[in-house]
Amino acid sequence: MKNTTNLFYIFPKLTLVFAALLSVMATGFANAAARQMEALDRGVVAVKVNGGVYLSWRFLGTDNASAGFNIYRDGVLINSAPVTSSTNYTDAGGSANSTYVIKTVVDGVETHSSKTASVWANSYKSLQLKRPANGTGGCSYTPNDCSVGDLDGDGEYELVVKWDPSNAQDNSKSGTTGNVYIDAYKLDGTFLWRIDLGINIRAGAHYTQFQVYDYDGDGKAEVACKTAPGTVDGMGNFVLMGSDDPNKDYRNSSGYVLSGPEYLTMFKGETGEAISSVAYTPARGTVSSWGDKYGNRVDRFLACTAYLDGVHPSLVMCRGYYTRSTLTAYDFKNGKLVQRWAYDSGNSDSGAYGEGYHNLSVADVDNDGFDEIIYGSACIDHDGSLYYRTGFGHGDAMHVSDLDPSTADLEGWFVHEETGSAYGFELRNLRTGKVIFGEKTNSDVGRGLAADIDAKYPGFECWSTANGNVYDCKGNVISTKRPSVNFRIYWDGDLQDELLDGNKLDKWNGNGTTRLFSVYDVEAASSCNSTKATPCLSADIFGDWREEMIFWNGNDPSKITIFTTTIPTEHRLFTLMHDPVYRMGVAWQNTAYNQPPHLGFYIGDGLNNVKQPDIYVVENGSVVVGEPTLTKQGAGSSSQAVEPNVAIVDFNYEWANASSVKVSWSPAAPEGVEVVIDNAAKKVFFSGSPAVSGTYLFTVETVSDAEMEAVKSGQIVVGDGKLPPASIGRWGSGGARNQTVIVGNPIVTTVYNYSYAEGVEVLGALPEGVVAVLDVAGGQLRIGGAPHEIGVFSYSLRTYGGSEDATDVGGTITVIEDTTLAKLDVIGDLCQSVDEGEALESIFFSWGAGTKNIKVDGEIDGLTISVDGNTATVSGEPKASGVITVSSVGNGEVISHMIEVEVIPASLKKVAYVTDASAANYVNDTKILPALKADKRLYVSEIDAQQASADLSRYDLVVISEVAASNAPVMAALEGIGKPVLNLKVHVYKVAEGTWAWAETGYGDNKEVASVSVEEGMLSHPMFKGVSFVNGNEIVMFSEISTKALTYMNPASFLEVEGEIATIAKVKGNEQVNILEIPAGTSVAGNLLTETFLQIGLNSSSFAYLTDDGVSVVLNACEYLLKLEDEEATSMSVSESDAVGLTVAPNPVTDKSLVTLESKSDGLAKCRLFSSGGACVKILPEQVLTQGRAEWTIERGTLPPGIYTLQTEVSGATQETEVILK
Repeated sequence: MKNTTNLFYIFPKLTLVFAALLSVMATGFANAAARQMEALDRGVVAVKVNGGVYLSWRFLGTDNASAGFNIYRDGVLINSAPVTSSTNYTDAGGSANSTYVIKTVVDGVETHSSKTASVWANSYKSLQLKRPANGTGGCSYTPNDCSVGDLDGDGEYELVVKWDPSNAQDNSKSGTTGNVYIDAYKLDGTFLWRIDLGINIRAGAHYTQFQVYDYDGDGKAEVACKTAPGTVDGMGNFVLMGSDDPNKDYRNSSGYVLSGPEYLTMFKGETGEAISSVAYTPARGTVSSWGDKYGNRVDRFLACTAYLDGVHPSLVMCRGYYTRSTLTAYDFKNGKLVQRWAYDSGNSDSGAYGEGYHNLSVADVDNDGFDEIIYGSACIDHDGSLYYRTGFGHGDAMHVSDLDPSTADLEGWFVHEETGSAYGFELRNLRTGKVIFGEKTNSDVGRGLAADIDAKYPGFECWSTANGNVYDCKGNVISTKRPSVNFRIYWDGDLQDELLDGNKLDKWNGNGTTRLFSVYDVEAASSCNSTKATPCLSADIFGDWREEMIFWNGNDPSKITIFTTTIPTEHRLFTLMHDPVYRMGVAWQNTAYNQPPHLGFYIGDGLNNVKQPDIYVVENGSVVVGEPTLTKQGAGSSSQAVEPNVAIVDFNYEWANASSVKVSWSPAAPEGVEVVIDNAAKKVFFSGSPAVSGTYLFTVETVSDAEMEAVKSGQIVVGDGKLPPASIGRWGSGGARNQTVIVGNPIVTTVYNYSYAEGVEVLGALPEGVVAVLDVAGGQLRIGGAPHEIGVFSYSLRTYGGSEDATDVGGTITVIEDTTLAKLDVIGDLCQSVDEGEALESIFFSWGAGTKNIKVDGEIDGLTISVDGNTATVSGEPKASGVITVSSVGNGEVISHMIEVEVIPASLKKVAYVTDASAANYVNDTKILPALKADKRLYVSEIDAQQASADLSRYDLVVISEVAASNAPVMAALEGIGKPVLNLKVHVYKVAEGTWAWAETGYGDNKEVASVSVEEGMLSHPMFKGVSFVNGNEIVMFSEISTKALTYMNPASFLEVEGEIATIAKVKGNEQVNILEIPAGTSVAGNLLTETFLQIGLNSSSFAYLTDDGVSVVLNACEYLLKLEDEEATSMSVSESDAVGLTVAPNPVTDKSLVTLESKSDGLAKCRLFSSGGACVKILPEQVLTQGRAEWTIERGTLPPGIYTLQTEVSGATQETEVILK
């Protein structure tokens, strides 16, 4: 919480140094971070009023600060210029049948369109709810507390409604109650789901405190509350833990629930499904340990949401406040509630013991970037420790905001129930806990309210039921006509609060109130919570920053009514729901004695110094951060004139949605003026006494990843004070003066900074679609947009309104026809081997504006190429091998892609040869693989052992030659493959947690032995056909040994073998098994083998030294497994290969290189380039060998750098070499 932070100081000569803030301040600040908030839509509401249709919409916390809005009625633009001063509008031409769309405008370009809004007939909307049937004891149900959250991620709020039975009880009163229900509805009244909390959750104001918030950051809100056995979620399933009984009734004869399990459950907002439940912490334990014996104080619950890590919301559930006080914080991660911390005051009179209220609030009171929980007369820090205790005791009402804007801290207004408290009411500094003013009353002060109701007095006004006084934020009495002490609300068009008391809305008139709206006259609007007389909900639910209020219908309790204001306002403020303090206030509003939400900043003196919130939202799975902003603060002007050595009046800029700012001066920084950049507080401070006469211009610019930074400019004139002539010039971070673009494409926005002038006019012509936008506050002119006409357009600029106007040469925008170079992209494998009768894996081509069409050369029977717009698809069942070339037709150089298809005859046996080209011993495999490929009865495919997945089902035999490790991904494909397997590695597979893998270390080892001893009775095994025996039963497998030669695996090491495993040969002179056979029908570790498994233990380090007999044993084993041992092999020996030399020069390839192939005879030669992952990325044209030589030119092109494999093929024999592209 109290971290030491380094600051950047910018001194007059712009030298950057470091200094510790703690040397001049008592406490440091932790780095503030953007907070996760909801991705809301524009929230457009249209209401029929006298004189047309009133429109209101949201300005979002992530909107560009300079954004304007266009209004479309029935598809037609109705405003002459974008609306920028507010987010409401009265359309005199609108009717009840009109529809509206709001479009966002940034720098003259429309960037976003709202959903279509229909017109409300009145300024209120009635929703038909699904009222529960009468319950226990004949109780009936009325809507009680409500909350909102975006449950389904569509950008609109949904309504969460708690139904209370008519026999709900205060904790102090006995009696059995009906069940409590929680419903969810769309704002059009569509019912979504219902949670029945069951018989073991008592009904009453202090029992069910539900929270609605997006806790996991997926863009959809969850719902959390206390549950118990018997609770049924929104899907109709019981919420249970362990073996708890959902039908057990834990209520005692007095109706209290003082035994049985207690849960905390997180529900999915979209469906009401219970996602995660944990035991409620702390459990009730001994009832008397909470302050009484009959069950009153043990079940006093509160709840809130807080940003305890400064970024993500956490759920905080509370129990007890009269005596023992506890708070437990949870994070919701990966679908699970995870306890973050738990605070427990215990039963000693210390800490938060006895300090709690019937409500609570959440805010960052110590400015460390993390939230604290204001628990009545105590404060709990973000880490779950006690921040402070005042000792003033319990109370019924409290209010937290920037009540006194003359200080940097937040304040709180508190009233106290205990007659012996040091204060009956007080205004308190929340950072220090110190009282600003207050009074000991010796009485129970039951209610109090703080609100900014009087514009004549800076800050909030405060009052309570202790007396008739209204106080300003300094403790001065400004009136003795105390207004209502219930809810505050923003309703009319000014920046002061209105007063909502039950179903009556009043306005402070300076010494009393005037009725604005008798809400009870509409739809029998009725308040909740008995004498507390609160709305079901008061919050900024849609429309502009003014708040909505919800009441239930006293004549028909199955209905609620949502009221919205239609009073125009000239003020524009982002939606209150994007201020974290306010949004968390809406979340805790339903808690116990409901209190109204407050902003975390002050707006009563105007909105010029209100900065955009530092937030991000999750929209369609992507993080959206608000545009960078700069807000001027402090008493000093950004344009000051002083005499030499006289101090300027200090001022600062606060930024949001940026990591820092940079400050530049022209022509130089004034000596004696100090600029301090505080990255922790996100402020830059200007102060000091300039020493030398002159005019000094400064610019403050944010530093972020945004496309457009926020910029503010100013000046300090020292000496005679005469303002210099106006100036204007291009801002270097913007687009160039002179630009050439293709018609319809946007130019890079060109930004001009100007000063000492009222504005700038554009002389000359801009192309249609390009506009100039003047930002008077920022001192900038921005020229941007997408031109719609072809030509050359020149412009210049001239300031106006200054002491001496300035001009700028401007620039030229040249708009040309589309001359985009051809582009032809491909998705899919261009080189494919397809089994006879099988379909090709489709290949997809796409192209942009520079490609007018494609040209196809060549044809393969069975394949079709279908063109749709600027895409083409190659698909079908090829009947024969062949090549097709697809080329671009359009601007620039022709781009060609060659598709090579090889159809594998059904007569061939397909062998999957699993190996690892990246393994050190791969280069030693010079005998087995070439011999297999030379067999004309076989089609052999090399399978990369490193690939994430492999389909081995198409092959007739799988040969395991080399894998990188025991967990090579390809091995998972062996499970249940139903194909014969020849394993040349030491370890046989076994089942481990349902997956086949190599056996564990210790089951096999390597031997420096080159011969095997064939077991008696196995000499005539087909794998030894034509093999020479030594000493009667020995076979020499290797002529030399590199590191190791033979490996072994003992059948006894297999787990849970059912069936016979035949030992065929052992390592010479040892008992270790080298060759073994597991016949079909054998069960190994629970897996029934449907085909034969053969293992020959060979170490790949000595593959190059395999004898002819060693190679024959492997080939015979393949024949045996493929049942080909009775067929005569036809093969081409490796020595008969046409290819004898392959070179690439230069290599690495930087632009172009020459590929040269030398061969013994003439014929057709192919050349292909493969990526490291095995994908064919380039096919070079086939060449006819001339005098045993063929050449190709390989171009670097757009291929990414890396190591590639170049492969040539002559008469079926291949040769490869490594190619490096740089």
